[in-house]
Amino acid sequence: MDRVWITTDAGEFWQRAGAWLQREPVLRSVLLTTLDRERRGGSGGTFALLSDGAAAAGAGEAATGGAGGATDGAAAGGASMGGAGGAAGGAATLGVAASPGMAASLGVAGEAGMAATAGVAGVAVWTPPFRVYVAAPPVEAERLALAMLDRCPAIDGVTGAADESAAFARAWAGRTGGTVAVSMHQRLFELHAVVPPRPVAGAARLAGPDDSDLLVEWTLAFERESNAAPGASVAERVVGQLVAEQRAWLWDDDGRACFVGVSRTVGGVARIAPVYTPPDRRRRGYASALVAAVSQAVLDAGAGRCALFTDLANPTANHVYAALGYRPVADVTAYTFSR
Repeated sequence: MDRVWITTDAGEFWQRAGAWLQREPVLRSVLLTTLDRERRGGSGGTFALLSDGAAAAGAGEAATGGAGGATDGAAAGGASMGGAGGAAGGAATLGVAASPGMAASLGVAGEAGMAATAGVAGVAVWTPPFRVYVAAPPVEAERLALAMLDRCPAIDGVTGAADESAAFARAWAGRTGGTVAVSMHQRLFELHAVVPPRPVAGAARLAGPDDSDLLVEWTLAFERESNAAPGASVAERVVGQLVAEQRAWLWDDDGRACFVGVSRTVGGVARIAPVYTPPDRRRRGYASALVAAVSQAVLDAGAGRCALFTDLANPTANHVYAALGYRPVADVTAYTFSR
């Protein structure tokens, strides 16, 4: 029988699930960066792993049955934060040599001792105030939803690949009788090589402490436009980490015109988020220029690929990133729950 193992120990969860997640490092980028952040001392979370039964030894496991009922129901101007960890996502397990100016932020040491991928059928991670992020085929996603709901009744949303998050949301609604609503339809992209955009006035630079107040303001504006609401304290923490680890970038053209953040590199993948241009500076090519510059810097620092999420309701952003060389990987749906 399939079994669900639930823990609040990110390190132990990583030992069991890390290798499985790294088999698809772009598709599972949010989970990888979230787990790294939590292993380095994040704000805490709940981590669930569904095994096929063969690897289900250990405390905290609980047999699960099928899902209850079937009532259907995680950014404007740039890349979506994309799920559980948002731009605050972090550390890593595969070594990446960092270039000057991004050294500590992109370099990650290798790690031995991870369990083999055999026996892992799916995972789900919840790090409030973000939604659950699920990575499991639909049937397994339903089982994870029921097991997590027993442990974490306050779960208020889910993000994941479209069919996976939909299954989790159905199971939650069937068990609770609550309602689910789509918060955003997203698309995940990956990039191997940058296609340079047309030149625009100005230049890219790393953000510094003096930029932090503005970046918090812009991050909150980004969240409002993308139907996310982690709040001011989370935005301050995110910006603080990005600036301190030299992962926040600005495009300057007679003042600060655009902001791009980037995750640490995990499993050879770095994720671009957020991307925000204030309304009075849009349609001038700043976001395209800065995303291209940051993506190239990440690749030059040793990452094998870049990734980003877009809002499918924003055709301009989707076109801009495709023109830079980003190619679609999967559609992702974020749901909000209410009772």
